[in-house]
Order: sequence, then structure tokens, then C-alpha cells
Amino acid sequence: MIILHLPEKPTPQQRYRFRRLNKFIVTYDPQSRDKKLLQKEFLKQYNKPPLIGLLSVIFEFTFSPPKSTSKKKRKLLLDDKYKISKPDTSNCIKYYEDVMNGIIYKDDAQIACLQASKCWGDKNSVLIMINTLNY
Repeated sequence: MIILHLPEKPTPQQRYRFRRLNKFIVTYDPQSRDKKLLQKEFLKQYNKPPLIGLLSVIFEFTFSPPKSTSKKKRKLLLDDKYKISKPDTSNCIKYYEDVMNGIIYKDDAQIACLQASKCWGDKNSVLIMINTLNY
């Protein structure tokens, strides 16, 4: 099992942007720089060849309540555990799946089993657990 831990606020995948360049329209990823920095972090935590075969991936996205939240509301949020507001869980999954392509595994199409949760916590973090499936 591979465990990757990032002490950062979970990031959702943004849509590709378009801009005009003379007579042409160019498409670009607004998060490409952030993704390259995160890929370097994943390489520090996992410095082996990419996994092959079927994979099971578990994502745990933890968000801390905003600093402006009152103590009473903060306690309620932490007691509720699950976060039901934006960003969407699926967009967070897409972002980290894309970043791990070619580093942790060859392609995200290898993921056969996926589980994700989006919770409130004391500190922002992303926990990713990857396991190979033997069939």
C-alpha cells in the first residue's frame, strides 16, 4: 500500500481556459504550474517506477473551517464531520488523479475501485491511499 499525505488545502480541478493569440484560439490549463509542483512532491514521497495493473484508491480530503467561523459554529462543523459544500468531491478527485498520472501509476484508467470522503478537520490535508488489486 502506498500512502501519500499532503498538508495542504484540497484543490479542485478547474476547467481549461481559452485565449486569443493573433488569429488563433489557444487552450491552456490554469493549474499547470501547481500540478508540476505537486508532481515533484509526489516524487519525493514515492520514488519508484509507476504502478501497473488494477488499483484501488482512497481519497480523504480534510478542510479546516474558515478563521472567521465562530467557536460555536466551528464546533458544530467539526462534530458534523462531513463537508457538504463546495468544492465538489469529484473535482478534487480529478485534480489529484491527473497529477499522479505517470508518477504513481501509468494512467488513471487503471483505477478500478475508488472511494473518497470530504470532511471537516482541524487542519487542511489530503490523504491518498493506493493499493494494487490482485485478480
